[in-house]
Amino acid sequence: MGIFDLGSGEIIIILVVALLLFGPEKIIDIARSLGKAVNSLKKTANEFTSEVTKELDAANKAAAEATTSINKEIAGANKAVSEITAQVNSGLNAVRAPTNNEIRNMSNQASASNTQQLPQSKLSQPVPLVESNISLNPPAKL
Repeated sequence: MGIFDLGSGEIIIILVVALLLFGPEKIIDIARSLGKAVNSLKKTANEFTSEVTKELDAANKAAAEATTSINKEIAGANKAVSEITAQVNSGLNAVRAPTNNEIRNMSNQASASNTQQLPQSKLSQPVPLVESNISLNPPAKL
């Protein structure tokens, strides 16, 4: 099949009919006009394709520049966040240091007081028992 789903035989018949209708001189002028129209159409299509390609290239370049700018902004924001995080951590460490030292001091004091031995006289005395009025038996039924 050829152009517009026409077979080669059908195209030949159309050309013979055109030759009979218009004559040999007119067919040459028609072919010339058709060639110019096709050439003009190709030229217009190429210009359109070229213009679309230029616009797409310009859009891609603008997108690349925007992406670069955004990446720079993100890098700056990440740097600022890192600096703030470092400042917060140093502030927390400054607050924690005295607290940790206080805990160590209390721990050292507690361990020092635990290592002191009680006098022998206090260890030999029995511990008094506490009397209680609490009964472990359930109440009697009435």
